[in-house]
Amino acid sequence: MVARAASAGKDLNAAAPCYTEPMVKLLVLADTHVRTIAELPREVIRAAGECDWLVHCGDYTGAAVVDELRGLTGHFSGVWGNSDPGTVRVKLPHQLTLEVEGKRLLVAHPHWGEHHDGIGEELLKRHPGYNAILFGHSHEPALVRHGETLLVNPGQGYHSFMVPATMVRLTVSDAGIEGELVTLSPT
Repeated sequence: MVARAASAGKDLNAAAPCYTEPMVKLLVLADTHVRTIAELPREVIRAAGECDWLVHCGDYTGAAVVDELRGLTGHFSGVWGNSDPGTVRVKLPHQLTLEVEGKRLLVAHPHWGEHHDGIGEELLKRHPGYNAILFGHSHEPALVRHGETLLVNPGQGYHSFMVPATMVRLTVSDAGIEGELVTLSPT
């Protein structure tokens, strides 16, 4: 069972991890907007320690956060978002394709357009043939199947006045991709 990461202009296959388990557990985050992972909900840190692969869909807002997240789990993949400075953008691609258990997953932070409505549908049109599309930017959690493609927006990874932090747990196996949207406790 092989998992690979590839992005435009970068050959990441040399570091592609191999799994011998019947399934791969991914934790998907986005829009964390923190200076350090100490500002993230404790449940995020705990869940990162329990997953096989941590995927972040952009908007960390600091290079230190990228490095800290990489240290939480054996495998990390992420893309930069529109709020990320150049120090993050030199570390990560803007878009990434992961191959996990024979499934193709797109990771993106689509910050085009004025309205957040329809981002998932637009991603489906622009990127056909993926088993899952993982994306951030709107801060609006979504876990919706469109035909053979699972659209995954983990929402925002921090608590705000009106909106709780959320994350998504994905299980990828030969049989398919299953997901769970988790709303995090504010304490």
